[in-house]
Amino acid sequence: MGKYTPIYYFLYKVLPGFSMNRYPVKYIFMATFISAMLAAFGMELAIAEGLAARMKRIYLVIGSALLLASLLAAYQYNFVVSILMPLFQNEINQGFAQYIPALISKNIVNVVILGLFILAFVFVNSYRKEVNKKLFIVSLLALLAFDLAISNKESVLSIKIGDYHKIPGNISYLQKDPDVFRVFVAPTMAERSQTEVASEFADYGRALYSMRNRIPVNQNMIFKIQLIDAYESIKAAKQDILINKINRLNSLENVRVLDALNVKYVVSPWPLKFNGLQLVRREAELIKQGYIYLYKNNNFLPRAYVAPSAVSIKQSDMLDYMCSKHFDPEKFVLLEGELPNIQYPGNMKSAEIIQYSPNEVEINATGPGFLFLSDSYYPGWRAYVDSNESKIYEANYMFRAVLLPNGDHKIKFVYNPLSFTAGLVISVMAIVSLAVGFILLRQKK
Repeated sequence: MGKYTPIYYFLYKVLPGFSMNRYPVKYIFMATFISAMLAAFGMELAIAEGLAARMKRIYLVIGSALLLASLLAAYQYNFVVSILMPLFQNEINQGFAQYIPALISKNIVNVVILGLFILAFVFVNSYRKEVNKKLFIVSLLALLAFDLAISNKESVLSIKIGDYHKIPGNISYLQKDPDVFRVFVAPTMAERSQTEVASEFADYGRALYSMRNRIPVNQNMIFKIQLIDAYESIKAAKQDILINKINRLNSLENVRVLDALNVKYVVSPWPLKFNGLQLVRREAELIKQGYIYLYKNNNFLPRAYVAPSAVSIKQSDMLDYMCSKHFDPEKFVLLEGELPNIQYPGNMKSAEIIQYSPNEVEINATGPGFLFLSDSYYPGWRAYVDSNESKIYEANYMFRAVLLPNGDHKIKFVYNPLSFTAGLVISVMAIVSLAVGFILLRQKK
């Protein structure tokens, strides 16, 4: 529900920490976990001390109503399916109508299980002295195992392990390239991997191979292929805006925004004829019509390089400028606000990446100029030039740049956010507190 949730404003505007989560739906896990724990504590207390007669009657009515409703739904199964089918219109349009009845059946079974559990709880509470606790625990575990065994049984597809690890042709070609680079997938090609229909999954191994050959954002990670796009849950806001801006361009002719983003390869569903693009592979789709075209961008720029100067421009105008024919990333980086008092003549100089990992990047480069690294500018990153901490500029809309004086330098970017350190300290304190509390409790007993 996002911002339409009644407590959204309080959580994300008032309560510290919640606004740091980019994917609010993950809090469903927290709510589910807390609910399960509270239910367990409540059940333990109720079994130990007993329920009032009034509460027993309420639970008995609820459990009986759920069990009766689910049995009626099972009896009138076709009628229930006909009522609920319109709720799955998107899935029906994609050809998944055949899986929906199984999903409805699973939920009917869930209601049966819930009703039986509530009735069993009332029974155990009423005869708690006579009930064998070990038998009760075994019964609960059996119920849980049954629920997990039938969960989404008809809608979860399986694949042979050999087919899962099969490397498609385009991926194999990219893995042979020793350079550090990124891939840009045309939006129409990306849509192909998001609009599969049920008939295409008759042979799941074939469908998965074909989808991976298009290099979608959520399948390339196991092959260590880097894209300029990202999967939903880890995509930053500025990155999303940048990608959408690029996707809306009518032409890439003489536009160097992809060059600056270290894009060496472009995947397209149709032939492209832009300066600098060289067709290296063409492969027919296995389960769809058309072809997959893989182009090499001969004008791509390395992940890190030294630009001789900088240009000041408003953040609101930066994207338009980057996506225009006036942007020349080899001559300058774009910065917002007041610039350092330097303008070095000359051309772009290369930089050598010594180490590249998610939390640390080491680069050898020669100044003067701005060392530009086409990785995201993000709080928590620190830069050190020859072991001396240096300011990181937010360059070219959302990336990193460091000012280098004349001469050879060793630059290190380190990700060390204060939030991680604070979280680590709090976690250690919590573990120590729990350990001490457990020891004291054991001593009292």
